[in-house]
Amino acid sequence: YIIVVSKSTLYHSFRELMKYSHVVIIARVISKEAVINSSRNTFDHSKPSDDLFAVGQVFKVEVEQYLKGNGAKEILIVQVQGLISAEQFEGEHPSDTMIEQAIAQNEGKEYIPPTIQVRYLMFLHAPIEKGYMIDGYPVELLYNTALNPWLFEITENNLVTLVSEVAELNKFFPAQLLDDVILQLDQTLESTPAYP
Repeated sequence: YIIVVSKSTLYHSFRELMKYSHVVIIARVISKEAVINSSRNTFDHSKPSDDLFAVGQVFKVEVEQYLKGNGAKEILIVQVQGLISAEQFEGEHPSDTMIEQAIAQNEGKEYIPPTIQVRYLMFLHAPIEKGYMIDGYPVELLYNTALNPWLFEITENNLVTLVSEVAELNKFFPAQLLDDVILQLDQTLESTPAYP
């Protein structure tokens, strides 16, 4: 299931990201899908939260390679791009305008969205639950971007660069060749027990 988490925990190495990720992939974002409410009811995760609408932007990605974990060739990732208190709207869903405002207000401050057709290294949390839909999407296909950082662009010349709204993280993740990063990740996977 998708839960709204604070991104206050910042990870400072590929070793940490590898440890706390369920799935690590090299993938290309192929489309921007719908917005879902990724905040769920505490007692019944198949229902949305009564208190909060977490603007969960869904992206479809085509997986080139699983570096940790496994799964389908195409998966969906959910990036929380804003929060709207239920007190601010009537009914189950805020208006499209409210959602667009929340997204615009937070872009570059709370998140940086992935770009369509760009190749990335992604550190994700895998879906835990099965058997229900969230706004039309099977929950077992929705991967969460809860780690910070979680996204690294892979340039045409295979240079891995950090994509984060937190500028201070650049000193921990300088641009490196993809082969060197994969080697670090492989060494970490061999020496680190799985989480959780």
